[in-house]
Amino acid sequence: MTLLTNALAGLARGWSFTPLNGKVPVLRAWSSQPRSTETQVREWIAQGHNLGLRTGAASGILVIDQDTGGDVTPLNLPDTITVQTGGGGKHYYYQHVPGVRNSAGKLGDHIDVRGDGGQVVFPGSRHPVTKRLYEFLSDGDPGKIPPSLASLLNPPTDSWGRAALRAESSLVSASSEGTRHDTLIRSSYKIGQIVGGNGLNHPEAVAALFEAAISTGLPEPEVSRTISDGLAKGAENPRTPAETAPTHYPHTDHKDVLCPGTHITGDGEEILVSTDTFTVDVYRHLPDDAIYEMASITGEIRDDMFRPMRPDRARLIVDRHVRLKRWVMVGQGQGKAKLADLTYVPCNKDLGGIVIEGAHGNCRSLKFLTTYPVFVGEDFCISPSGWRDGVFNCSTLKIPHVENPQAILADLVTDFPFKDAASRDNFFGLLLTPLLRPALDGNAPMHLVMSAVERCGKTKLIEEILGGVVLGMPTPATQLPKDIDSLGKQILSFLIGGRAVLHLDNLPNHIDSGALASMLTCSSWSDRVLGRSEIVTVPNNLTLVASGNNVSFSGELAKRTVPIELQPFDDKPEERTDYKHPQLRKYIRENRPRILGALVSMVEAWKAEGCPLSGNPFGGFESWAGVIGGILELHGYTEWRKNSHEFVVRADSLGEGLRAFVERWAAESADTPRAAGALLSYAEGLFPWIDERETERGRTTALGRLLKKHAGRPLNGWAWEQRRSRSGYSFVLKSLA
Repeated sequence: MTLLTNALAGLARGWSFTPLNGKVPVLRAWSSQPRSTETQVREWIAQGHNLGLRTGAASGILVIDQDTGGDVTPLNLPDTITVQTGGGGKHYYYQHVPGVRNSAGKLGDHIDVRGDGGQVVFPGSRHPVTKRLYEFLSDGDPGKIPPSLASLLNPPTDSWGRAALRAESSLVSASSEGTRHDTLIRSSYKIGQIVGGNGLNHPEAVAALFEAAISTGLPEPEVSRTISDGLAKGAENPRTPAETAPTHYPHTDHKDVLCPGTHITGDGEEILVSTDTFTVDVYRHLPDDAIYEMASITGEIRDDMFRPMRPDRARLIVDRHVRLKRWVMVGQGQGKAKLADLTYVPCNKDLGGIVIEGAHGNCRSLKFLTTYPVFVGEDFCISPSGWRDGVFNCSTLKIPHVENPQAILADLVTDFPFKDAASRDNFFGLLLTPLLRPALDGNAPMHLVMSAVERCGKTKLIEEILGGVVLGMPTPATQLPKDIDSLGKQILSFLIGGRAVLHLDNLPNHIDSGALASMLTCSSWSDRVLGRSEIVTVPNNLTLVASGNNVSFSGELAKRTVPIELQPFDDKPEERTDYKHPQLRKYIRENRPRILGALVSMVEAWKAEGCPLSGNPFGGFESWAGVIGGILELHGYTEWRKNSHEFVVRADSLGEGLRAFVERWAAESADTPRAAGALLSYAEGLFPWIDERETERGRTTALGRLLKKHAGRPLNGWAWEQRRSRSGYSFVLKSLA
């Protein structure tokens, strides 16, 4: 069915639409526009636009969006209208649930929800990248999502009893020595009143109060006895459940927020404020850009970096925007009646900690922070300045459109002696990678800038050109540590802070690190934050570049690396003076917008051509290779990655040594079990770290470890087996033919 036919049928159901460029709405403030008319829909389609179905109350539709890789099976979704998307996922249309807005990940990985304020591409429209149509798989009436899912997407407010229990537990846990016992008595009595009125169950009340009291240091026997007595006496004077205290409390103005706990107003009214209610109300008064959450870490954006927040910093932010208040007794009136007044309370460290812990769901989430233009989403849209959909762009640069980007890039690297066109094209691919990382479905390989001699411009190329153009500052550099775990924590801090380009400087002569190889292929990064015991996970948007002289890799790493080789004209490159841009840093600083404009214009031209993908595959980095290669090849950089095979053969010195070792072994004693010591002569001169051992026993041990590690590895049609006997291990070489 055509887009117009589908849309007319949707209008008859009362659905509303908005025009799209690809998947992006065309109209400003489209979510607040009046319901679309048939005339408007016909005009939008005639103009070549896709249509977006407005979800939520606008059409009475809630959509569960299953992207590629998502699994809705555990949700036990009832049958309903189902759409096959152009990107390979599915849309499930259900009846609108009031209060449900757009969300991501609440129902599972790669499963989003589109409710109030959202839209989804409507069947009959064409996917901007794959060019496939969105199609109905089943029609009929939209079903109802199960109450359990509705509750998860729009959780009900907490009961009055639980709010009171949290408030009183907070008071108990915050009580100091000298007041702990009395506070526990009062809180147990008040909670006992609610238990007696059936507003709470007894075990839940005991557990919460006990945990809070123990945390203050009171002995267990005293805690148990006090809670039991308090609950029993309170139950003798029960109170019935009431509604949770409103967000804006009586007797306060619009910027006042009551602290957690029980308040008795001057009119004798009792107000219970839970920590949850307090947190929600504080965040409603804070500016949207005051606090962010990234990977379960609460922080703020300062100096173009995401910085984790401590309670003392939270205190300053809260006091800057909110007036915390507490009702306190100030004396007695006539007839000895107690008087209360609403008093300002500065935010303390405990309340600042509550604000930090309550950030999830109350502040903006942050997935990626950038100081340069980046492309996001399946449509490769450039992210605007500021925060949008989890991406914060700190850059305010005006990026011009460039008609001849090749000339600008050629001038940028004119002073660098690339060994061949492939190395130059590979570097241009490196420049594009950080800009496109957030939009790529997968990881990016490591780029290695190398040379046979030192002082030929490797560091300048990485720190001045890559860093200066993309980051506006030198690329952060680090040495590859012996303890790979410490590198993992350093990379985590880079990703959390928003620094997604890292330079591994001056690599050793040989690297064989399975941990580093896995770092290049994992989609997310999990590690312990320095100074904390918490494990956090962040998206792996890292662009990793390394440098070194005549570096050799294990085959595993070599196959995850893109080579960029510099070949100086003589053996004293540091004495060279014929530079076109002798003040390189100043040149880049003055021309950065124009250079970035060249890179952005290349991507926009590629989009205009329908996003053609490269046919030069790269296992493990398929999305990166398809997109980066497609852009470069469209602009005439046809040598991109054509030096990779030669590099892998040359860099994998271990593989070369093993193949030569097998040839010697096969020529003399194939099919005969041999101990490692009897094979030493075949390994001579092939593995420097074995030859360097001072004793024959040391060389035998090192060779034995090598043989065990690579048992079963096919090499020139041969592989050896490891066998164990009473006398130790032996190895047998077998033909695979």
